[in-house]
Amino acid sequence: MTTSRDEAHFPKSYDGVDAGLEQEDEASDFDPDVERYYANRNILIYNQEGTIVAGLHQRGSFTITNVYKWLAILFHLPQSGTWSIQSREGGEIIDIPSRSRTIFPLGSFHLIDQDAQILSPLPKSTSYRYRCLVNDSRKSTPADDELFNEVGLRDKKCLITGLEWLIYPKDWGVAPLTVCAKIFPFMSPSDWWNPEVREIFRGMADSPETFAQVLMSPSNSFVCAYMASEGFNHHWFSIDVYDDYRIVHFTNCEQWRVPRDGKLSIDTWEETSSRPSDALLRAHFHQALIHWGLHDPSQHREFIIASKLAFNIQNREEPSDRQCWIREPGKTVLEAYVAQQLLGYCVELGKTSRDIFLDVFGEPDDTEPSEDSFDPTAEAENVEMEAEIEPGQVDDVDSDFAISFWPIDEKLIKSNIDPELIPALDFWLAGS
Repeated sequence: MTTSRDEAHFPKSYDGVDAGLEQEDEASDFDPDVERYYANRNILIYNQEGTIVAGLHQRGSFTITNVYKWLAILFHLPQSGTWSIQSREGGEIIDIPSRSRTIFPLGSFHLIDQDAQILSPLPKSTSYRYRCLVNDSRKSTPADDELFNEVGLRDKKCLITGLEWLIYPKDWGVAPLTVCAKIFPFMSPSDWWNPEVREIFRGMADSPETFAQVLMSPSNSFVCAYMASEGFNHHWFSIDVYDDYRIVHFTNCEQWRVPRDGKLSIDTWEETSSRPSDALLRAHFHQALIHWGLHDPSQHREFIIASKLAFNIQNREEPSDRQCWIREPGKTVLEAYVAQQLLGYCVELGKTSRDIFLDVFGEPDDTEPSEDSFDPTAEAENVEMEAEIEPGQVDDVDSDFAISFWPIDEKLIKSNIDPELIPALDFWLAGS
């Protein structure tokens, strides 16, 4: 069945993703900028059945070479040189030119093999696995501070915009102009040995412990201007390592001073240990291609919901017994996010204090706290937070109230997490 452009904009059904979202308007959970992106795509790739499998919004910077290469990253395709992109309207073959910067034309296309048969390629991965986390120096751990200082001394400026690295004393409470951007996986410990993950981290990690060290190392970090880091977080732009570290805008990021034709400000002749890891940058770029190139709006929408839920966890705005954590995507997000935080903070074990208002096993700890562990400012902040929240208040991801502590049931934490890592969760939930 042929999919029209209007039908391709957004399907009416999201394959059950909305099943438990309190009958909310379907569009309310989707980012309007993303919905607009789907409507504005002007390069569409169809399969043999006439269904859209990929698309891009060409604004004058995507080359023919880029599109061929990106499709090869996204899909299982025949050997290079044995398949081509063909216009659906006139049948012209879009040949790879001798000039690598020739712009890809607008229109509808399909992929053909060397016998001129239209292909129906399957995607290599639809997993929304990676995202960028931003280190806020006002809420950081000692490990975060140490990493930020080390990366700041290395990079000396935002590698995207060129903004000079600045750091304010934490007690100033000033929002930082530059931050430490890190690429963290949305995964549980059982995924550490996933072939896809091992391909990315090959030679960098061979155990959960070394995996954690990689994630909290300079090879997984770089200095980034705060607003640019937001764009990097949402995959609005990414770094194409294969194209000389060019900054690729999938949506318009110039308002955040992300250069349209810029490159990552690194010396490519340097050892990879003295700059961000190519493997992790490629993983982020592949994720961006899944977002903006692969035609899968329901999965794209689910990832946006998952990201909102993850930030709600981080901000402790959702109690663990809410329905959104029992159904998908919240169930997977919670398990993966908790595992990720345990993994990320395991280097801090033995250096953290327990928050008396939190208990990882579901029930608050009623034991009398010691004077050393009691923080009166925390209690005052909790009371103030509760006073600000009206009963029945609804946010945009199925919450009707926020709470000042966030107990997590033991059953929600995967059994394959090392028990010795559990104390790190208390540290994270305490607002670190």
